[in-house]
Order: sequence, then C-alpha cells, then structure tokens
Amino acid sequence: MLLSHRLDGQVLPVGAPFPEIKTWHLVYHLAPFKKRKIRLHYHLAQLRTYSSLFNGRKIMSCMTGDAFPPPSFVRSCLADSRDWEFVEAPNSDLHEATSIVGILDDLLRHPADQGFMYGHGKGVSREADADAKWIDQLYKYSFGSFERINALLTQYPIAGPFLWRAWSDHPESPDGGWLYPGSFFATRCDVLSRMP
Repeated sequence: MLLSHRLDGQVLPVGAPFPEIKTWHLVYHLAPFKKRKIRLHYHLAQLRTYSSLFNGRKIMSCMTGDAFPPPSFVRSCLADSRDWEFVEAPNSDLHEATSIVGILDDLLRHPADQGFMYGHGKGVSREADADAKWIDQLYKYSFGSFERINALLTQYPIAGPFLWRAWSDHPESPDGGWLYPGSFFATRCDVLSRMP
C-alpha cells in the first residue's frame, strides 16, 4: 500500500546527500522497575558497552515513582556516570512523552553536523525472556551497527531497525505490513529541526 495520501504536502526541507554527522548524541529512556532487575541490568550493560560511540551529549530520561529506584541508582550503574545528563520522567500514562519533547527541543537548538540515536529500555515491564530476541536485535542493528547507521544517514534522514510482518489483521493495514516496535532509531538533527 502506498502512503502517498498521508504524505501529501509533506516535503523534506533538505535532500540527500547529507553531510556526515560529526557530533553524535545519545537519548535513552529507561523505566528502571525494581521488580525487573535482570532486564534493567541487561540494558545498563548495553549502555556501558556502547556509550563510547557518542561524542556529544548522553541524556537519560529516567522514570521516577514508587516502583523505581532513584535516578542516582541508575547513574551509579553507568561506567561514565559523570558524562550523563538525567531528566526525570514522572510515572504516568504518557511514559517517555513526559520528558522527550523537552529533551528534543533542547537538543535541536544547534543542529549542524549533529545526529542522535534514541534507545528505549524495552521489556523492563515484562518477564525477563519476553521479546528477548527482538531486544537483542534492536541493539545489534542500532548501537552495534553504528558505522552502517552513520553511512545510511548520509542518504536518509532517519535509520533504525524494523520488523517486516507478513501477516495483517486487515487486507490493507495502515502500516503496509511494516512494524517499528522498540523505539530504536538514529536521526539527523539538521533535518528534524526543520520539520513542522
């Protein structure tokens, strides 16, 4: 299914080829549930492994509330803890939306030659083995494919892992059979900052 009906009048403000990104930021959202420590520590280990890829800001949107340890606990589990900026995201039905708009507004003020990768502590609210393979793939095809992502962003304004699904509840599903679960992606700040 073509999505032209949804894209009428929407034109990217700049076109490929795009210049190479020189400054890479990391924006990461985490809900560090006390009851899911195994999955929480899995994500923190991934952040320790890959944080050296980012030469710009590292911003953690951290859920707060009774079900979560304080952000200071999360900070203490990061190898480069002094390099991280923490933004509290009060526990609500809006989840990361309580903090992400403010983070992006701040991050997009000086967009030249900059990009950011967004990651999300997937599966922390579920059993330890739920979606484990997909979560591994999210890291593998984003943080673990950093050079490829960087190259893709010279041709496209956004890149990240996706899942194609051959099934559909309706003959013409609104997403055309593509599913983008997991909220891992990389994008160019120069393009994103010019979008309405």
